[in-house]
Amino acid sequence: MISELDKNILKRILHAKHPLSGAFLSDACHISINTLRKEITYINDYIKNHGCHIDTQISIGYSIVIDKPAIAHPFLQKMMRDISRFEYLNIEDYQKENYIIRRILSSQSTITIESLMDDLFCSKSTILRMIDRCHHYLDTYHLEIRNKRNVGLSIEGKEWYKRMCLINQHKIYKHEKINNLRNVPDFDAMMLNNTNYYYEIRASILNTLKEFPEISFAHVDIPLIVNFIILLKTRHTYSNELVFSDIQLEKAQRATYLARKITINLPEYIKESIQEKELTSLSILLYGLNRYQITNLKDTPDFINANNSIRYLGSLLLGIFHLPEAYNDATLDELTLLLLEQKKISLCHILKDAENFDNTNKIGLVSSDITALISYYFDKYENIQLSLNALAEIYSIVNRSMYINNKYYHPLNFLLVSRYSTVIADSIAVRIQAHYSYYVNSIHTCESTELANMNLNNYDAILSDIEKPFLPVGTPIIDVSFNRDDLDFIHINEFINQAYKINALKIFKESDYITGSYHSKEEIYSSLYHSLNINDIHEAEWITDIQAREKYLSFEREKEIILVTNLLYRYKEPVFKVFINQTPFLWDRQYAHIIIFYSYGEGTSKDIQAISYLNKQFIHQDESYVLKLNEMKYSDITQDFSLYNQL
Repeated sequence: MISELDKNILKRILHAKHPLSGAFLSDACHISINTLRKEITYINDYIKNHGCHIDTQISIGYSIVIDKPAIAHPFLQKMMRDISRFEYLNIEDYQKENYIIRRILSSQSTITIESLMDDLFCSKSTILRMIDRCHHYLDTYHLEIRNKRNVGLSIEGKEWYKRMCLINQHKIYKHEKINNLRNVPDFDAMMLNNTNYYYEIRASILNTLKEFPEISFAHVDIPLIVNFIILLKTRHTYSNELVFSDIQLEKAQRATYLARKITINLPEYIKESIQEKELTSLSILLYGLNRYQITNLKDTPDFINANNSIRYLGSLLLGIFHLPEAYNDATLDELTLLLLEQKKISLCHILKDAENFDNTNKIGLVSSDITALISYYFDKYENIQLSLNALAEIYSIVNRSMYINNKYYHPLNFLLVSRYSTVIADSIAVRIQAHYSYYVNSIHTCESTELANMNLNNYDAILSDIEKPFLPVGTPIIDVSFNRDDLDFIHINEFINQAYKINALKIFKESDYITGSYHSKEEIYSSLYHSLNINDIHEAEWITDIQAREKYLSFEREKEIILVTNLLYRYKEPVFKVFINQTPFLWDRQYAHIIIFYSYGEGTSKDIQAISYLNKQFIHQDESYVLKLNEMKYSDITQDFSLYNQL
């Protein structure tokens, strides 16, 4: 049998349409070139008896060669099914990295590299590479792994941040626990995992909060509070290392009474170790996590100042996306509360773990782009770097406002003319508008005799059951049956879909569908820049703006799709370009098979809808469709465009 690493290598080679270089494979699998060569030898020893082998071509790469199709095809199909079926059981690299962090952070003494090699069945070079990647995670907590010669590994930094890291690691541990990855006894003991104390403390906290109706915490923050209290007990010997600023001590006083009440009701085993310093740290946490209520803050100086800042942000957004209803008072007030809460969390140095907020990146692209701009504003003008949790909250606020005010679509205006009276026509109009609420802005009714005096330029189409020779020429006419018991919407469906498609294809032309071979982000950016014929900004500056967008929200999507757009730079006209990359490379965590560049132009609702329509033609398709794009022409793709790919 072959190892999980070998399966991973084989899977990547089988999925590739072209030979994969050794550098690409070693980077994708997080191994050295030498290790890759050895693993390829092991794989060939295993698969050569099944009618195939991996061929190595110098300066070209690795590819699968079928020697005996009758034997090889069934074998490879079964192999790929098994790999896909049991993929969720494999221990991914990030899980091993989290294991290393938990192992070192919870140990009472230093940990040797040799012990990690034994635990994870890895070579020394592999462990060292994992430790390098651990540093990226620990940077968030201002912690670092130190490797002292003849001593071992330890994690150094402030005690407060160690506790934040332990709490977040605990959540990862509980939600991603893999049976074939060894437990960390020290970590289990530190978090009291094999006891009932977690549930007793949680029940005690919730019971105490009944006495404080004016205080509220998000449901997801309750485990954080519980585990923080557990660490007050299990790490009390490190309490002298807790350090607080004067402003933290001042703010902590506002939650001291609540902290004392919670402590009093805790199980005796837990509260016996909680001294004044631990109580102060709990007060700071509770103050930072308490959710603001707008009714209690509306007229306070803090709210007014923050609201002025947010209203300035709203005016900036309006200059980029012309969606005035989306930045109404209710939305701006919600963003103000979020700004105040983020300032409070930042002041208290509370670092929450990242929930699985894929929707922030993958759904409602306009909302994601507005979220990125808000994140940029918070970073530049408020000195607040938003966590994924905060990004998700901003996204939800924007997304809700966009839906309430129907800003995802550029709705159409119809004129309804029936052979019957306008009384009957009005009833039909209401039913049609309810059925197409997202796509129809208005439906006006009139008698056929009034048509001569109507300005038909105000309407996208006429809905009618009258024969066309009796209707004006020049305005699209949709033949609709007005039988009140059996409304026939099929022609309306076709017209609306065609109207959106025609508008979108004015932006996405055949010359915007490009097939080529790209090997890096830099190649993509350079190709994009020159294809756009940009004259008012230098290439390096333009690329910096592109990369700035990626700082706040990822470009990556599933199905090997990368969506690229600018953060601040804008174009006079909307842009939509699709690059089909015949040599996919690893972007960050996804392969760059399809690269889509888009821009909303001047940000009118019509342009926003058109770009959203185009994006969703690709991201809402299944994986098999995406893989076939290499072989598809522009006409093949666009003929299948449908509004209903977005629903």
